[in-house]
Amino acid sequence: MFKLFLAVVFLSLSLAGVAPVVAEVEMHIQVNGQAVAADYTGQGAATWSNGDRYEGSFNQGKRHGKGAYTWSNGDRYEGDYVDSERTGKGIYTWANGNRYEGAWLNGERHGKGVFTWANGNSYEGDFAADNRTGKGVLHWANGDLYTGDFLNEERTGKGVYQWKNGDKYEGDYLNGQRQGQGTYLWANGNQYQGEWKSNQRDGHGLYTWASGERYEGDFKENLRNGQGVMYSAYQDRYEGGFENDKRHGKGRIIQANGALYEVNFEHGEQVP
Repeated sequence: MFKLFLAVVFLSLSLAGVAPVVAEVEMHIQVNGQAVAADYTGQGAATWSNGDRYEGSFNQGKRHGKGAYTWSNGDRYEGDYVDSERTGKGIYTWANGNRYEGAWLNGERHGKGVFTWANGNSYEGDFAADNRTGKGVLHWANGDLYTGDFLNEERTGKGVYQWKNGDKYEGDYLNGQRQGQGTYLWANGNQYQGEWKSNQRDGHGLYTWASGERYEGDFKENLRNGQGVMYSAYQDRYEGGFENDKRHGKGRIIQANGALYEVNFEHGEQVP
């Protein structure tokens, strides 16, 4: 039997000039119900005065090899240890129902793994420094699916998002949002290809309707704003200004037969 002291320093008290508070956590190692020395090597069980418990391999008093650690709050880890750190392969189950199975390094999720949330969502792919970082697949319980790059838990880089309703986006992401260049395909056959910002069509792009109409030009906050060209299904076209998805300002209409008309619009209404 021996004691392991864990110093818990309350920074706020130290800064206030108050002596730091030290909490003492006592650990006991037993083998077949008998206490052993602090530098024990072999199979055994350890209990802490705070309610934590470990069963598995020890090397000179440290958790080393295969073992299972159960926290007093209900969390549990079962897998590999190196010098008391979770390193290798292991399964961590949270009391709230979340679960991770995969690679560990120095107590953090690192390498390939699968994280499953209690609500049914799941992620399978790369981890680094305890975060989703690298390539992975994120499944939502509602049927949505994302495949692509992650950085620090967020969708960042190139990826493909497929909605349960049949919509699909393929392109750039930043901090979990569509940002950069990308193509969005709607289940009804419409398509947008171009620039994105904060999940919205923003910049230059091409929008094509299933009916055959198409618009190429400037977008702002998901709407046609700026200069652009709108083609009808019969290849007549309007070239000019747009504001909030409506023709606005000076422009011209060019018919498929070559006839050209100078026009002026205000919020979608043609004026003299």
